[in-house]
Amino acid sequence: MNCSHLRRGVLYGRRTHSGETRVKGLQPIQYAGQEVWPLIEGKGVSATNHASSGAWAAAGGIGTVSAVNADSYDPEGRIIPQVYQGMTRRERHEELIHYGIEGAVAQIERAYEIADGKGLLNVNVLWEMGGAQTILHGLLERTRGKVAGVTCGAGMPYKLSEIAASYGVYYLPIISSGRAFRALWTRAYSKAAEWLGGVVYEDPWLAGGHNGLSNAEDPRQPGDLSAGQGAA
Repeated sequence: MNCSHLRRGVLYGRRTHSGETRVKGLQPIQYAGQEVWPLIEGKGVSATNHASSGAWAAAGGIGTVSAVNADSYDPEGRIIPQVYQGMTRRERHEELIHYGIEGAVAQIERAYEIADGKGLLNVNVLWEMGGAQTILHGLLERTRGKVAGVTCGAGMPYKLSEIAASYGVYYLPIISSGRAFRALWTRAYSKAAEWLGGVVYEDPWLAGGHNGLSNAEDPRQPGDLSAGQGAA
């Protein structure tokens, strides 16, 4: 998601006497039971951490904490290096999950503290990353009341709705075609429709190189929402 225009929206807003940010032409929305600005921070691998997400929420928007390779900290606040000691693939996979959960929880807690009760926080995961479902369960269990929703792409996250609903948070799938969303809705999302917080559409021709096209499509010829094949 290209969020440069969102940053400009906040930057050019004005503050009222109470210190509240006002953005000309925008109206607040209700999300997760709270009134927030319809400005959602773009996500990125380890790019949108507690500092950016907490500040975004503190301004009244919806910050997005990246739970992909997120950093955790020792008691002195130093980043813990993610060094793998396991001798087998299974052992190293368990270490990866541990680092994933600890890092995501650390980032969410720090962002929540920065936000200081303002705005809301979403978390972003990649469905095809190692241990995605286990990491998502782990971080949501330990951050109850601090995460409003989960954005998720990089695959077809059929189980996303079930996991999000079990923790009482919204899910926002990232898709690159209407066909992908129809498949997700038919197979899974229709069973937890009340927790669908939104749908993020990343155009496979304009949103960057990580979105897939089918063999029937020409990457040099932009299509429309109904043409693409998969999730972002």
